[in-house]
Amino acid sequence: MLASARFGQWTPISSPMVGVQRRMQPCCRSTQIAMNWNQRAVPMVALAIVIPLKPKSFGNFRQVGLCCVSAEAEVKELEPEELVRQVVTGLSKACKSVEGKISGIRRQIRDPSEAELWRNRGNGLLQVTEAWYPGMTEVKVPDYSNLGDDGLPLCVEVELDPKKDFKQNAKLCFKQASKITKAIEKCAPLLKAQEEELKVWKATLAKVEGPQRDFDAEQVKQLYEELCAQRFIRRPKPKVPSEQVQQPEENKWRRKYGKDVDRFLSPNGLEVLAGRSASANERVSFELTLKDALWFHTANGIPGSHVTIRAAASEVTDEDLEFAAALAAWHSKARNKMWVPVMYCKGHQLRKPARRRIGQVQVSGNYCQLDVRPTLPTDS
Repeated sequence: MLASARFGQWTPISSPMVGVQRRMQPCCRSTQIAMNWNQRAVPMVALAIVIPLKPKSFGNFRQVGLCCVSAEAEVKELEPEELVRQVVTGLSKACKSVEGKISGIRRQIRDPSEAELWRNRGNGLLQVTEAWYPGMTEVKVPDYSNLGDDGLPLCVEVELDPKKDFKQNAKLCFKQASKITKAIEKCAPLLKAQEEELKVWKATLAKVEGPQRDFDAEQVKQLYEELCAQRFIRRPKPKVPSEQVQQPEENKWRRKYGKDVDRFLSPNGLEVLAGRSASANERVSFELTLKDALWFHTANGIPGSHVTIRAAASEVTDEDLEFAAALAAWHSKARNKMWVPVMYCKGHQLRKPARRRIGQVQVSGNYCQLDVRPTLPTDS
């Protein structure tokens, strides 16, 4: 047997839970729930701040069932003609891919005579007898690879870096020649390998497309798997029957209520929602709380989450009431205390105060208050 009071007069009532005290508190017409954590507790003022909780603390209420589709689901068997058509398409893509690689390699390979030309320019710069001065942009050098009728080397003009002397410009010429030579040495084997691969793909394509079709069904399947592995053919996605796909229960209500809103079931199966952030508190208070439903929050300025029961107040039993109040106490800064005061009112009493922050709520009219132990349900 417990006691409750309305406007200071206490009357005995009965409660199914031991250790729960209920009393009615008179309230002014504009009781505002502030967000200042350091604000001192004053009569009829509550603090609407959410306390983040670790996901592991929600017990069995976070356990959901999931039916996964195996990654090794069988691909629908293709018809022979469709299989051949996809193999031909994949072989054509393979040929185009190799041709593109060959074209790119050939662009990197330059004429070996160009390397020889840079080498001759470097050698000619080392033989220049003319005096160098800063800002010189070109000079005539002897080209020993081209001899005149008199047996003397012809002169060619070489562009210079105006900031470098003849020896430094000669080094640049030798460096350019070496760069061309190394590119030829590295790219020549790659080019040869790609050309051989292109021959193989084209020969295979000719056999598959030919009228005689030298490939049997098993070889076509192996070729299909090889082309799929090299991503020249996109493997069709397996069609799984809809009855085998089961979305997790948590994902359903997360999309319905929001990612920062926790959902519980009361002893009588009613949905109880609790916000875990300021924006989630805003959603719980002004979007998810029904006009004739009950809304809970820790009293006496204690920071905590906004909690609501998604049902009309007439359908809520004393067990559901105490269940939601205990959740509100747990989702607060007073979680470690033995007794926590929790106020509750109806959804139509909630207001948005002027010049407020997200999560601030103003309660108009009278509200009730419970003293409960902070508890979190361990089974659903």
